[in-house]
Amino acid sequence: MNGVLWLLVGLALLVSCGLAAWVFRTLRSAQHTGQVDALQRQISNLQRDLHALSAQVHELSAKSAQTPSRSSKTVVSAPVPAADSPYNHAIDLVRLGLSASEVASRCGISHSEAELIASLYRNSPAE
Repeated sequence: MNGVLWLLVGLALLVSCGLAAWVFRTLRSAQHTGQVDALQRQISNLQRDLHALSAQVHELSAKSAQTPSRSSKTVVSAPVPAADSPYNHAIDLVRLGLSASEVASRCGISHSEAELIASLYRNSPAE
């Protein structure tokens, strides 16, 4: 009877180990499946976002094709009052000692205009 008892204990131990291994593999597989599901959700979200961005790009592209470019439009600006003209500003900058290149870039006038203003107003007193 003693041998049968040991045999049953051994068999129970063997079944327990097998059952534990099966449970471990099942849990591991379930965890892996959960990770795969999470990755699949992320991929689906990224695909949805990419599709939305692509649609926006196509929409903007279509709008820009329909809208004439600024270079083809004739820009008519209101006359600038004399006190606010870029030339008066350029004269002030020349009197402050800025170079013709700096004056041209700050006032939006050509380099030749800035040089002319510099030669005329460099050493003249302020009015």
